[in-house]
Amino acid sequence: MHFISIVFAASAVAATPLQPKRAAAILPYISPRYDTGPAQVFDVAAYHQERQLIRKRYGNIQSSSRIDDKLQERSEPSAGVFDVFTRSYDSGAGLRVRQGTSAAVPLVDVFNQTDTVYTGSIQIGTPPQTTTVVFDTGSSDIVIPLSECIGCTGPLFSEKNSTTYLPSPVPFSSKFQDQSGVQGIVASESIAVGTLSVLQQGFGAVTNVIGSFRNKPAAGIFGLGYPANAVSRSTPFFVNLVSGAKLVSNVFSIYQTRRGAVGSELCLGCINSSKYTGPINYYPLDPTITNGTQVWWNTPGQFIFNGLTVGPPMNAMIDSGTTLVIVPRVVADGFYAQIINAIRADTLAPGLYTLPCAQIATLPAVGFAFGGVLYAINPIDLNAGVVSPGSATCVVGVAADDTLSGLAIVGDTWMKNWYSVFDYGASRLGFAKSV
Repeated sequence: MHFISIVFAASAVAATPLQPKRAAAILPYISPRYDTGPAQVFDVAAYHQERQLIRKRYGNIQSSSRIDDKLQERSEPSAGVFDVFTRSYDSGAGLRVRQGTSAAVPLVDVFNQTDTVYTGSIQIGTPPQTTTVVFDTGSSDIVIPLSECIGCTGPLFSEKNSTTYLPSPVPFSSKFQDQSGVQGIVASESIAVGTLSVLQQGFGAVTNVIGSFRNKPAAGIFGLGYPANAVSRSTPFFVNLVSGAKLVSNVFSIYQTRRGAVGSELCLGCINSSKYTGPINYYPLDPTITNGTQVWWNTPGQFIFNGLTVGPPMNAMIDSGTTLVIVPRVVADGFYAQIINAIRADTLAPGLYTLPCAQIATLPAVGFAFGGVLYAINPIDLNAGVVSPGSATCVVGVAADDTLSGLAIVGDTWMKNWYSVFDYGASRLGFAKSV
């Protein structure tokens, strides 16, 4: 889950790409946000946090006033800044890099064999210090806790031991309905992912964590979204690499394993053909839902069950920082109404549904259709865990939210099944069957 959401920051921090040649980086992953899977007890507290963030980020976004408010909080993309290099690049098994270097940094399933939080390592500061982050396609800011942070998860960044740290007077904070959240400032620092580096990268420097945001599986968040979604008004790290023409190709791709298997990765500037089979099918992004400004990695789609559409068409947000699949209530109710023994489990947590655990494995195909092609979820990934120790009842990995209108949040439950390519240069998403 995204465990930090930034709601206020008011100035820009300059950033300068540092790579002399076009390059790419493969980052091995660690796993997801909170425990899911048949052998796990579903983590209701973590789900509540994820639900709050989804509501803050996407709730009621179809309202034109809500869109305007959201875009006013974020920086607008600067004209002429995107010198895109759009050729596809296939890293293959050996990551063959043209005119540049490469790096392998693992992405790890933090809760081994639970598929709930995929994290990786980055370096920050001069000399570099290593910390961990959730790589998040649903946000655009980098958020890192400082050494003096109260209640923050480590490794913490010791800004006092860096010669390149530059604080600003701009506040950086987030607060949810339960009064949990983070506090800090906007700052800039040298940040590296593998061999890809940006000097003076803007980020949220967190000094205090309140309430339920303590004890997270990674220290920070590394946003991979669009500039218009950067509340800190800092150009996102990936976009800085793009604007400096420092990548072999202006794409990144994500591969997630399940049950703690080795091999999950974020491929920056590359596509790794050893991680998928068959062709990659591409679908255009849709900025119309945010008044023509691209804010998220979203494309039009349709929820499918047993070969039939359920509910109206939706825009699917491909969100690596979310664990489950979250759909509008009307879609969820229509889906579960077709399944014997399905129970709306709002008493467990709002938006959840349960089934006998053994029944989940026998469900007909569940997934999303893009361009008329079905991308189904393996039934093993639909089982989000038992409701209590020893129970024969399990939470299903498709939940509902009443504030979503025409949107589906497509998280790790789906992404484990489909190798996902985020093509910044061509404004499109690509999917292929994961190995």
